[in-house]
Amino acid sequence: MMIRTLGNKKLFRVIFWGWLVMIITVSLMPGLPTPSLDKEGLNLRLDHPFHFLVFFFLPVFFFLWRSDGLFRVEARVFYWAILAGMLFAFLDEYPQKFIPGRAFKLKDIFYNCLGIITGIIFSYFYLLKVLHKKKLTTEIPEHGKKS
Repeated sequence: MMIRTLGNKKLFRVIFWGWLVMIITVSLMPGLPTPSLDKEGLNLRLDHPFHFLVFFFLPVFFFLWRSDGLFRVEARVFYWAILAGMLFAFLDEYPQKFIPGRAFKLKDIFYNCLGIITGIIFSYFYLLKVLHKKKLTTEIPEHGKKS
């Protein structure tokens, strides 16, 4: 059941584009407060983990959308995803330089890129390798045997 859901290309196309629009929309909102956790004198900023997580899921959704029924992705799609992801990680942050109450921060770009890279690595090793093997062993019968 999980593999069937993960193989739903239409669903992940909608999730990918919705996620992308959500990132752009939130990035362009003026004056958003910096999320933080105040606990007994310890002020922990949460914006960097948010940057990482938001950008981590972007390539995951992309590869779930663009993979075939056996969770494989063409090499050219994989390389374009890396290039486009890194470019988007920068281009998403740059307009904040001109938005009231927002700032262009290299540290945010770093966490955006780290999320993209980690999401690509996760997608490659888990989604495209582990699920591919699992799909092969669970859904394709051996030659000569009927399922």
